[in-house]
Amino acid sequence: MIGAGRIVPFHLDSLREVGFAIMGICGRPSSLNAKRLALAYGIPFVYDRVEELIESDIDAVSIAVSKEDLLEVLTKAVTSGKKILVEKPVYVQPSHAPLS
Repeated sequence: MIGAGRIVPFHLDSLREVGFAIMGICGRPSSLNAKRLALAYGIPFVYDRVEELIESDIDAVSIAVSKEDLLEVLTKAVTSGKKILVEKPVYVQPSHAPLS
């Protein structure tokens, strides 16, 4: 799980409900929320960096981060070749340059 915000417990519950074992969680560096969620859900590993989680021995990644961080996190996850579930649609702010 990448992300440790308010919506993440709902995702963790849903993932568990369908049989996923959550092996790691990553929030912002030194995230207390990530540590609390790991404790509450019995998640064995807490990572400070997205790269650490992605490089670990996992099969898939669920991304639930802010829209401001989503493109960067998704870009890092895509390079891993792992299966990816993104919690919200990817949106890129269009350029304000006029169309020619």
